[in-house]
Amino acid sequence: MTAVSVRRRSAAAAALVAAGAIAGALGAASPANAGVNRYLAIAFSPATGQWGYTQSLLDANQAKYDAVGYCLNKGGTDCRIVVWGDNECAALATSPNPFNHSLMWGTGVAQTQKDAETKARLSTSFGGTVVLSFCSLGTEH
Repeated sequence: MTAVSVRRRSAAAAALVAAGAIAGALGAASPANAGVNRYLAIAFSPATGQWGYTQSLLDANQAKYDAVGYCLNKGGTDCRIVVWGDNECAALATSPNPFNHSLMWGTGVAQTQKDAETKARLSTSFGGTVVLSFCSLGTEH
């Protein structure tokens, strides 16, 4: 092997190492939460119409527990989890029941907030109004 071929191989090896370092740095730019579940939950009190929610929690049971607690703190008397999920969007819709003056409700879960809202509206018998919608990593609407 000549001195020139050794230099070429060394230069090629150095280029490969540099390319690997660049690729590693670019790979590190991927989202920090990739593969991490972020949970959401909605609790609702049909008797009072109050609701509570949590989003972006790392523990599903904690998300449910906190949502019920928030609902109770707002005056709900029979708060219960009506929807929960991870890494998705959820919505709650309500509508008055024309037969007995109670509140009808429905929920929706989807990959987008708009789709969750549509599902929630359609899940009430009389075309409900969305009162809450959010994504596990997004903002409330």
